[in-house]
Amino acid sequence: MTKYFMGISALHHDSAAALINQDGNILCVSQEERRTNVKNDKSWPQKSIDWCIKDAQLQGHDVTKENIEYGYYEKPGLKFFRRAYANPLKIIHYFKEACIPEQKLRNYKALSHHKAHAIAGCATAPFSKGIYLTVDAIGEWNTTTWGTFDHKTGIKQEGKINYPHSLGILYSAFTRWLGLKPNEDEYIVMGAAAYGEPTKVAEIWKFIKINKDGTFTLTKNIHRGVEQYLGHDVPIADWYDWCASIQQVCEEVMLGLAGMLYKRYGNANLVLGGGVALNCVCNTKIQNEYFKNIWILPSPGDSGNALGAAAYVAGLNKLNWNTPFLGADIDLQSQPTSKLIRDVVGRLERGEIVGWIQGREEFGPRALGHRSLLADPRRTDIKDKVNEIKRRQEFRPFAPAVLEEKAYSYFDVKHIPINVFLGKPCTRRYMQFVDRVRDPESLPAITHVDGTARIQTVPKSTDPFRRLLEHWEKTTGCAVLLNTSLNIKGHPILSDRKDAMKMFLDEPMDALVIGNR
Repeated sequence: MTKYFMGISALHHDSAAALINQDGNILCVSQEERRTNVKNDKSWPQKSIDWCIKDAQLQGHDVTKENIEYGYYEKPGLKFFRRAYANPLKIIHYFKEACIPEQKLRNYKALSHHKAHAIAGCATAPFSKGIYLTVDAIGEWNTTTWGTFDHKTGIKQEGKINYPHSLGILYSAFTRWLGLKPNEDEYIVMGAAAYGEPTKVAEIWKFIKINKDGTFTLTKNIHRGVEQYLGHDVPIADWYDWCASIQQVCEEVMLGLAGMLYKRYGNANLVLGGGVALNCVCNTKIQNEYFKNIWILPSPGDSGNALGAAAYVAGLNKLNWNTPFLGADIDLQSQPTSKLIRDVVGRLERGEIVGWIQGREEFGPRALGHRSLLADPRRTDIKDKVNEIKRRQEFRPFAPAVLEEKAYSYFDVKHIPINVFLGKPCTRRYMQFVDRVRDPESLPAITHVDGTARIQTVPKSTDPFRRLLEHWEKTTGCAVLLNTSLNIKGHPILSDRKDAMKMFLDEPMDALVIGNR
């Protein structure tokens, strides 16, 4: 009988469940926010657990609640002691929360938070061995860990930085001080940084220092924020400069860690994990400066830990990673007809903005062509229109999707041509790096103010999004589309037909395509 293993992450932010089998096949993954429509939902992911089981059964697997072994993405007891140490006044609340996994699951095996990050990234990596670096706000005590991995022998942690020294907490603290939501809006700070000058770095370096060995130390405890040092008023007058400054400090700290690893291991294959791995500007600088082969799971944050927990309880060092489309299919895999694709291309060419829902939803925070809002990147008026639909700040950039084999024609991507030629996985398929746009004036809607774009390369396949891009290029001579997530600010990517229809009716969208309709 086939054995099944489910990993669960919960009760901090972005809860999720992931289901795999004994052969390392990833059957499905569900982020709880997609089931509840609550962004970064941190509640116990019961809806995701139930959905995964039902979805696997629909796929023909003989899985039931009784024949699943469970893995949990952190050690509740160890986390309880750290939280009680940091804030004794909430000790009863922390104790009750630490008991929830035991109450919800028949039995389970727990692993450390950072080990779950490492396994999730390393087990799905396209290379069989290498090194890893995980940087986030905090697990139980670890905030940064690194080590080696091999698909035959597993991961081996070889270094760590512990609480209260945390780059993730520092970035989140400044995110809150800048008037944004921590653990959610850090990417807004990253995008806004290009509009400012890093004139405040000296002020931020008062909070953190890089050690001689490349590690870092916080000089002030800022777990409860930086307001006690900088005041409670949002720095409106030089807001963009503060964004640029915290971003630059983050980049320098990450480059310090990468430099340390480079001295120790040479130009090895690198796996990046943890929430800080969503900072695509940092990722790009690490690649340009040190490691050419980098793998980042499309969901390197806490939801990805569900996959690491599943692999851990299964005793697997390698998972069969084939696709990021592992979530719900709200239209039962119906395929758009050629006529429908031609109609969508015609609408896009006329300047319309089209919602595009196809197949299974993406795993991770970025839409990759299955839950997307699409538009013509060549038009100067499109960026403002899409930002209006999504109710976002005007400065926010949009990502381009491009036919993979044509990417080098539009973007200065130093690492793509050889990968495509060799048939290797491309490190630009999941919007995790930024590259300079060769001709910004021809693609104004997807070119950021600094002349870069966070690109998604779309490989050859029969996927509807690839077919749409191919017909778009055939019709217009342009192999690029603006591709952003189908949601409005403050809400998760839409995964329910009713929610999608509500957005279409409430916002100034021109069309909505679901499957073949």
